[in-house]
Amino acid sequence: MPVVVTGADTPLGRLLLDRLVGAGLDLRATVEARADVQQLVDRGVKTAVSDLVDTERFGAVVENAHTVIHLRGSGSGGGAGEVLRGVPDVLAALPESGVERVVTITGFGLEAHPSLELLRGSGLDVVVLRVGVVLAPLQDPRAQRPRVLPPTRLIAPLYVDDLVGALVAADRLRAITGYVELDAVGPDVITAGGLDALLGTRRGILERWSDRGPQTRLAAYRRSSHVDVPMVGDRGEALGRLLGVHPMALTDVIAAVRSSQAPARRREMGSKDKGGKETKKPKKAAK
Repeated sequence: MPVVVTGADTPLGRLLLDRLVGAGLDLRATVEARADVQQLVDRGVKTAVSDLVDTERFGAVVENAHTVIHLRGSGSGGGAGEVLRGVPDVLAALPESGVERVVTITGFGLEAHPSLELLRGSGLDVVVLRVGVVLAPLQDPRAQRPRVLPPTRLIAPLYVDDLVGALVAADRLRAITGYVELDAVGPDVITAGGLDALLGTRRGILERWSDRGPQTRLAAYRRSSHVDVPMVGDRGEALGRLLGVHPMALTDVIAAVRSSQAPARRREMGSKDKGGKETKKPKKAAK
């Protein structure tokens, strides 16, 4: 049965569709700009322009689908809260559509968000991945320098391929029923300052999923598994047990991210001509 991806024009949505298209699934997607439609259509994805607010329009997209993977808003400055704000619009279009499962993401500090309560009471099978810091290859232009966390904040970085794999598995493993919420984090813990020291100024961070309000964020991190790591024996194994996804160790993630620094630095220093020789950027004339 068809799978619908909202926010197919976001960085995470594009990466997810890359994986799903390769699996040969019957895919549908929503984007916000008409300019993004044709590229997806050319790849065999039935695509509609929708902000999800028009229930009738979005209802036509999800008709007779099995799963909605909701990612709209994941590429915005609003972070995970923006994704959750779209949940009521998604749910409003689902009655009588045939949809049985919703997969989405949230961030730490949003445990009491009203949209999560709506998902719990929807009667659908729901998988929510609670995501912290996501790392991506530096050669990916979507890897950017996001807002800074306090250097002493404990984090468990997750490689973006593992997050995409978890989203795919959350749809594929149909034996998972009811409402399930998982920490989508890596197996290793490091401080935000320690991660910055390892990655330097050209950090391959795709997103940091946390509530933007400092008071709620602080309270949430105090009770979240980001801080409780030393007391949790199965850290990093929840995704493996339920979804069959075993996140990369931090050392491997750092190696994957940093391996793309070299070509990026060469491009900064200069470019190669047709003969393969490197040409330096011209110096500005002295005034």
